Amino acid sequence: MPESAPCSSLYKVLMARGALLQLLSAIVLMAAFVSGHQLCTNLEGPTKPSAPLTFCSAPAYPSLGCCSPSSDQQIQAYFTSLNVTDAQCSAVLQQLLCAQCDPWASHLLGVEQNSPRVIPYLCNTTSGSTTSYCAQVYSACASVPIANSPFAQTPGAGLNALPIASSTPTTLSDLFPSQAAFCNAFSASSFCYDGAPYVLPPPSPANATSGMCVEKIGTGTYINMAAIPGSSNLALVASQYGRIRLVTLPAAGSGLNMTGESGTPFLDLSQKILAGGENGLIGLTVHPNYTTNGKFYVTYTCNSTLHPDCAAPCECDPTRTACDPSQLPVGSCTQSTVIAEYTAPNPLTGPSNPTETRRILTLSKPYANNNGGQLLFGPDGYLYSPLGDGGGSGDPWNFAQTRNTVLGKVIRIDVNTTASNPGYVIPPTNPYYNQTGAAQEVFATGFKNPWRCNFDSARPTYLFCGDVGQTRYEEVNLVTKGGNYGWRTFEGPTLYTSSVTPPGGTTPPSAISVTPPVMSYTHDLNPSDSASITGGYVYRGASDTCNYGRYIFADLYGKGFTGLESPADSGNFTMARMSFLCAGAASPMTCGLKGQDLTNDLQYIFSFGEDINRDMYLLTLAGVFRVTSGDKCGITSCSQNVLNGTAQAAPAPALAPTPLGGGGASTDPQVMSLVILFLSLIAVTL
Repeated sequence: MPESAPCSSLYKVLMARGALLQLLSAIVLMAAFVSGHQLCTNLEGPTKPSAPLTFCSAPAYPSLGCCSPSSDQQIQAYFTSLNVTDAQCSAVLQQLLCAQCDPWASHLLGVEQNSPRVIPYLCNTTSGSTTSYCAQVYSACASVPIANSPFAQTPGAGLNALPIASSTPTTLSDLFPSQAAFCNAFSASSFCYDGAPYVLPPPSPANATSGMCVEKIGTGTYINMAAIPGSSNLALVASQYGRIRLVTLPAAGSGLNMTGESGTPFLDLSQKILAGGENGLIGLTVHPNYTTNGKFYVTYTCNSTLHPDCAAPCECDPTRTACDPSQLPVGSCTQSTVIAEYTAPNPLTGPSNPTETRRILTLSKPYANNNGGQLLFGPDGYLYSPLGDGGGSGDPWNFAQTRNTVLGKVIRIDVNTTASNPGYVIPPTNPYYNQTGAAQEVFATGFKNPWRCNFDSARPTYLFCGDVGQTRYEEVNLVTKGGNYGWRTFEGPTLYTSSVTPPGGTTPPSAISVTPPVMSYTHDLNPSDSASITGGYVYRGASDTCNYGRYIFADLYGKGFTGLESPADSGNFTMARMSFLCAGAASPMTCGLKGQDLTNDLQYIFSFGEDINRDMYLLTLAGVFRVTSGDKCGITSCSQNVLNGTAQAAPAPALAPTPLGGGGASTDPQVMSLVILFLSLIAVTL
């Protein structure tokens, strides 16, 4: 998990000498970043075309955008088929069709709302004497015959259907008798097209919340939690040491504790795994159809010397990467990361002696740290796993930017389709599908040690990943297919520099299109302040109306943070410090006085969890805590209530997200060892 900055005098001198150059370089290079939550119609991030566009060309989309030379030609071919001879209407139609190339194309064309359009939403506002763009479009093309008109709709199919494939010319006035009727069909007030590339409006100020009220319901030491879809209150929780338990989560407001923390575990993998430092049972998720098929998935680390079944070819492979095995320490590449499928014969009772039914993936890496290693099912039904960069200090072999390895990536695989070797199928929509010189499992690139990623249950195109920093920045990334998040070229929003020359080289900033973090914070050299990020969830529960819609995350050392998107759908987040507060006497287990700030009392926040009702959990060294109503902490009003005082818990999606969690003060003799293991992650070897 965490790595923090070393405190040597040499390090401080080198950092001081390089600080000004790094700052100036970062200012110059910020232009290379993709900003906000820009998405193309294929839900991938914008990229730089391999050659200049000829139809949808500069100055409209000169660099980063959503069109390739081939798609540019396809747009031009469709434009030619319209057979428009009027110069004014022709120019407008070219603008509208080329909106597909805009970095915000997904929003402009309604793809994220599952209502893709041929024509983007048009701006329909006036300012003084300025006529709205929607009115300009109608005026330019009202009486112009257009073949295969993009404004024509299939009868009865709604406004978002594809145009009628007809060579019979029609005019806008034939389809819409008035400007008002046309603009009613095609306009929108936000994310609308005005004839020029979309420009994100400035964010509006967001007030901080009064805090988040939590109640203590359990004492176990866990770093994973996965709610069971189809059940009302069951979840699997797992310790770093490999013991998985089936627990019952008490109903909100019941005043009861979590049960199932004692007795024989549901599954005990402690004899199979390597636990220590950043190793152990790192990830756990259940299949969306778990109640009928009993399948769940774990990811853990193991030592191939002790457990030969987890041996695998090392990712330090000079035929695919820059890594030179002869330069590795003795004993390297004996540690592996395993993803395995287990099946429980009685999935809703325990213990049920689940058995491993499929080895999905085995990955051998050169170093023991930076494992990442979470598992979660996405809304597309595929299994996602964020993986660390292979370890060492500063990703010495540049794995995170090497396309031919899964290290330093978020991978996406299909475990629902039968496969023997490997134990999965590559989704054909993966960005590197069938590409040579690239790991086809890769969904996104450029991560150091992603510690907890989760989809927003109400906005499933939003995948948040907390990525642990090296020396200065902890960051939250909003991950999209094909995106590159910068490591080891960048750490947070700035260039990363090392005191030593990395043997694997560095990818220059000019060679990649980097998406910067949507939120980040720095930590100083004092380990008592902050250490590493623990990614969380967008809160979608019904208990805390004040924090509904905010992304909740933390630092390992107990600090809480929120992120609120403003404007909506923009990918621009206002970040604020937030305290977790004790529910006092209303808490089922003692956590302190009513409204007490628990920053220090939680000790370590290992992970977060979410149940099927979207209630959120903190799993910490001090125990298992659940978010509850603010009035239990004395919060009677919100400085900014996202829902204007109305709780609206999101309905459970067809595919349940993967709640994850950790921590608890316990009489288990391994608890203090767990603390030592996590704290050991703070040391960095230069």
